[in-house]
Parts: sequence; C-alpha cells; structure tokens
Amino acid sequence: MVFRDVDEIAEDVYRRSSARLSELRAANQRMAAESRALTEQTAGKIRQTVERAENETRKAGRSLDDQSTVLGDERSALAEPVQPGAGDLYDQREAIARSVAARRSGTVVTPIDDDGDDEGEYYRRKSWLV
Repeated sequence: MVFRDVDEIAEDVYRRSSARLSELRAANQRMAAESRALTEQTAGKIRQTVERAENETRKAGRSLDDQSTVLGDERSALAEPVQPGAGDLYDQREAIARSVAARRSGTVVTPIDDDGDDEGEYYRRKSWLV
C-alpha cells in the first residue's frame, strides 16, 4: 500500500515535469523565432541605411570608390551571423550604420549637447596657425 502511494506520487511528478519541459521547449522555440525576426529586421534597417547613404553619396557627386573600404567593412558585418541575445551587437551595428550615413552625407552636424560654448568654437576653428 505504501509502495502504491509512492508509485502514484512518482507518476504525478513525472507527468508534471514532462508538462513543464514541453512548456519550456515551446517557449524556447517562440524566443528563437522572435530572435530570428529581430535579426532580419535589424539587418534590413542597416541595409536601408547603407543604401540611403549610397544614394546620398551619388547625389553629392562623390564616387563610391572613395567610400568602398567603409562599405566593404559594413557589408561584411551584415554577412556575419548574429547570435541571439547579442543586444549590444545590434546597438553597435546601428550606431555604425548611423555614423557611416552621417559621414557620407557630407553635411556638418552640430552635436546635440552643443550649447554654443566658446571652448567648442576654439577647438573647431579652421586654422590652427595663430
């Protein structure tokens, strides 16, 4: 009689653990699918930024050969497989794409925190021959 109770408890524990394991597998599959979708979305945004920068460069009359080293590095970064959970890597890639686009635009960008301080003007002067 005691063995029967132990057997029932063991079966109940086995059944519950199997249910939890199947829930964990389903959650892992959902997270993997979401990770793949985010990876594709981020890669698409980076490609759009690169294409936009290329178009702006063409419009500005500059040759793309001058920018080929930067484009090559960025395209190789796009081709690298991205591992799930690498959130910092996404942020870095987006920052790289933004900086490349800003560099290619050829426009002068004022820093966000620039409040017109005199020291900043001193360091941004065109000639250092005083």
